[in-house]
Amino acid sequence: MLVAVALVVTVYIALQIEDDIYHVEAKLLLKVGRENLEVPATVDRGSLVSTGVRKEDINSDVALLKSPHLLEKTIDEIGVPKFFLKDPPPKTTLQKIKRTISNAVHSLSRELHAFLVTIGIAREYTDREKAIMSIADNLVIGRDGESDVLKIELNYPNPALADEVMTKLIDNFLTERLASRRSVGSEAFFENQMAQHYHMLDALDNELSTLQHDKEITSVHEERALLLARRDAVTSEIAQLNMILTAVSPLSTMANEAANATDAVSAGGARYSIVFDRISEIMVKRAILLEQFAADSSGVLELEAQIGNLVLLLKASAKDNMLNLASELSSIDKRLSTLSMAEIRIDNLNRQRERLQKLLDTDSDKLEEARVDSQLDLQRVANISVLSAPSESIKPAGPRRLVISIVSIPIGLILGVIFASLLGYFDKRIYRAEDIISLRRVNFLGQVSRRPRNMLGTT
Repeated sequence: MLVAVALVVTVYIALQIEDDIYHVEAKLLLKVGRENLEVPATVDRGSLVSTGVRKEDINSDVALLKSPHLLEKTIDEIGVPKFFLKDPPPKTTLQKIKRTISNAVHSLSRELHAFLVTIGIAREYTDREKAIMSIADNLVIGRDGESDVLKIELNYPNPALADEVMTKLIDNFLTERLASRRSVGSEAFFENQMAQHYHMLDALDNELSTLQHDKEITSVHEERALLLARRDAVTSEIAQLNMILTAVSPLSTMANEAANATDAVSAGGARYSIVFDRISEIMVKRAILLEQFAADSSGVLELEAQIGNLVLLLKASAKDNMLNLASELSSIDKRLSTLSMAEIRIDNLNRQRERLQKLLDTDSDKLEEARVDSQLDLQRVANISVLSAPSESIKPAGPRRLVISIVSIPIGLILGVIFASLLGYFDKRIYRAEDIISLRRVNFLGQVSRRPRNMLGTT
């Protein structure tokens, strides 16, 4: 029984010495926003693809919240002395007793720690390090179930200070998170890219203009269509001339006799179609005369002389026309070749220009996104919102004195029974006759009753 009472009293005293612990909690909601949007390399013109809030993103935020740098920055901004403020003086007797016991325990703890430092087992910490460890040891950060919510919990004896630490920690977390995800120098990079692409585009335009001017090209397709049509016409005329020359080839004998008889034949300006028609008319007349007169008659010979002169005239005219048409056909082919080479170069320049224009459009979209991100960063707009801000707790979360005190009673009774049983088991003293009888090699002779004290004098 004494063990149970001692345990309950000890637990009660320890609970009175222990400081109240206050629980401060805050929740952050991670949303799909601009920081979860990616632009794949295969997508043009800044098309956006949402990746959602991934588990890796939440783990990264948890790691940032737990980072020593963030805790150190928070402690430094609040001030280390705030973590070592003296408690207000006690007013009641119970408070004075509690303060005296607490001071004694803390003094003993400091002496023990100093001894451990002296023998090299522990190390001495500065006030700043102690403040950081007191927050780090009591700070719990994790995901709230399977949701996109981060839960931040802090258990600390000073509720006002705990609330200030939580508020400052969240504020620094948002600032550091924006800084870590910000693309530094993106605006200048895309502006430089656009300037380079504009310069390359101007160079391509100048080269294209020079090429069209040197080759006297306005529209390749239209000019090629006209040239091909003219080439077909020239080819047709050449074929027609060959047909006419083939047709008058049987009259070559008359033409040779006419050439021997006179040298006054001139093809200047004669059109071969008219000449060919004239030959046909004279041939008809000759055929009619041959039906009436002999082949060597003067009329027939005169007509043959005319036919020979016209054949000579026709051949001369056809030759001149064929030379001119051949020269024109060669010029057309050369121009078509020039157009084909120029078209290849122009198409290549246009493809390069289209590619540069796409790059300029992409750079323009990226530059606009970078400017928007910069403005949002300045305004601290992120895809994290404070779902529940930290607030100072009124009721302490621990220690749960009533529960601990009630639990200590049955534990004390159990320990008392166990202690009493152990004492009885290891106690070898003789209290009763049965204790002698249970001993081996000892003869029990009898039992003498103890006489009361008031009867001792009457005997």
